[in-house]
Formats: sequence, structure tokens, C-alpha cells
Amino acid sequence: MNNINWKYLLIPIALIILGLLGGYLYAYRTAIPLLSVQSPNQPKTSSPDIKKEPIFTAKTALVEGVILKIEGREIIVKNNQGIVQNLSLSKNLVIYRFAKQNKTATPSSDLKSIRFNTRSIINLELINGNYEVVSITQ
Repeated sequence: MNNINWKYLLIPIALIILGLLGGYLYAYRTAIPLLSVQSPNQPKTSSPDIKKEPIFTAKTALVEGVILKIEGREIIVKNNQGIVQNLSLSKNLVIYRFAKQNKTATPSSDLKSIRFNTRSIINLELINGNYEVVSITQ
């Protein structure tokens, strides 16, 4: 009688273990495609696609720093973290300058009105796939 009890007990335990092992292997096999490990040889992907909304009219960027110099239709900018980069100027560029005693900015499109090594806020807009400076506030 003692042998019969072991048979009835071992068969369900073996089936439970096989079921758990099968479930683990199935879950492991189907979970691998969900894991995206990027090897060092693969190019890094850009940020995920941004949902396009009809209300948005532009993609913009902001740089806070100083303008070091102008070269043609580009300015050389050093941001607050010390990174230096050339930025293209838009044909519709507007330069806003504040006078010391005036709280209202004076707009201009003359590149000669840009002050160098002065704290500036530079607004860029994505135009034809490239960011271009559309306004400078000093």
C-alpha cells in the first residue's frame, strides 16, 4: 500500500515540475525579442518618434550662452556649459537688444547689432531638416 501512494504522489509532482519548466522556457523564448540590447558596433538610434500633432507648427531649441563671433551666415556660440558650436542664421533672423534703462527690447535684423561675449538667449527652429537661429535676445 505504501508503494501505491508514492506512485500517485510522484506523477502529479513530476507533471507540475514539467509544466513549470515548459512555462519558463516558453516565456524566456518569447521575451527575448522584447529585449533590445544594442551592441557597440551598431549605430545608436535617435530618440523615439515624436507624435505629430496638427496644432504644433514648429520644433524649436534654445541655447543660453555667449556669441563669440560671426562667420558669414553662421554664429559661433559657447553655451553655459562651455560647449562651442557653429549655428546657422535664418534669413528671417530677429535680434532683440535691451537698453540698460529700458525694459523694452528693440528688434533689429542687422547682424552688426549683435554684441559679442554678452549673455544671450538664442532661439532655433527646425527649418528644412536643419536648426537655424530665428532670434537672439541680448
